[in-house]
Amino acid sequence: MKSIYKPFIIAFFCAILTIIQAYIAMGEYAKELSSGCIDCSFNEVLIKHAIVLIFIPIVIMQLVSTFIFKKQYFISILIGAFLIFVWLKIINTDIFETRVSSWSSFTNEDRDSFVFKRSFQPISICIIIYKIFILILDKYIKQPQNSLE
Repeated sequence: MKSIYKPFIIAFFCAILTIIQAYIAMGEYAKELSSGCIDCSFNEVLIKHAIVLIFIPIVIMQLVSTFIFKKQYFISILIGAFLIFVWLKIINTDIFETRVSSWSSFTNEDRDSFVFKRSFQPISICIIIYKIFILILDKYIKQPQNSLE
């Protein structure tokens, strides 16, 4: 398989993982009204988040792992895991904020603490699944040799 497809395969896989993770972490609020979009369903919000937000860390991770830390695979794994964690927590925070905390009296600290507790396990599992997927994908998609080396 050609390496030109790799970023698209990764982005699609990450979009699916984003939806699954957010549904596991914040799915109990699916029937709550959203203060940001009264007419939007929970699934619509998840798909929008998955499409818009997940592409940013994927692009950054690919740039970091391909050009900056190509020889230091462990550092690129740590940076990638951190970026995925931050972006998925942002998605979960937005969902919680629009569906729960905007209708009640949560402080920012309470909101962040609650979202972190609800999100840590699903996000961690998604990061592990993502890294396994990348290892498998790297095995089947060969990167072209960089002429600068």
